[in-house]
Amino acid sequence: MPKNSLSTYKDKSDRQLVSLVRNHEDGEAFIEICRRYENIFYKVCQKYVIALSAAGIHVQDIFDEKNFIIFHCIKTYNGNKKTKLSTWIGNYARYLCLNSINARKFIMPTVDDEAMQRLEENQSTYNYFNVSPNPEDYNYVVNIISQLKDKRISEIFKYRYFPEKNKKMIWSKIAKKMNISTQTAINLHNKGISIVRKKIKSENISDVV
Repeated sequence: MPKNSLSTYKDKSDRQLVSLVRNHEDGEAFIEICRRYENIFYKVCQKYVIALSAAGIHVQDIFDEKNFIIFHCIKTYNGNKKTKLSTWIGNYARYLCLNSINARKFIMPTVDDEAMQRLEENQSTYNYFNVSPNPEDYNYVVNIISQLKDKRISEIFKYRYFPEKNKKMIWSKIAKKMNISTQTAINLHNKGISIVRKKIKSENISDVV
């Protein structure tokens, strides 16, 4: 089957594009969704420029999260509900800004339905990130990631969370450096996060047994 042309992608609905990204890892479909809604992401973030700057956060660092946020929205979007994909992306952009102001240390995304519900109720007290200020927690996570068979995951974490000169790399640069697609880089990152969560959860359970 011949690959769809870019013009064909522009004719597809949001739901069709989401399905292509989820089920077929279609990079062109992901690019089309970004094309449609990246301006919404940027406009929402622009509203928090003053607050972000006051917190010592470089606005460009927030803008660099665009691909990750849109990709996560694609993975979590429920087309059967009334919420539009554009609204979903806008909400996550807002939530990213609100919580980035309060989260300045080692972070791991932990977005879930409860977080989204609180967002929609205009409650910003629920953290978009798990913050781990304890060095033991930090080292524990590094140890888990370093033992994974797929060494690309630890490499991604190194670029993203433990970079040289204390400057994390954006997804597109990580992907280029590793000679993989941006979507693959994000997928591997999320796989690592999932493994860390399961490991921590299993050990917490064993502690109380």
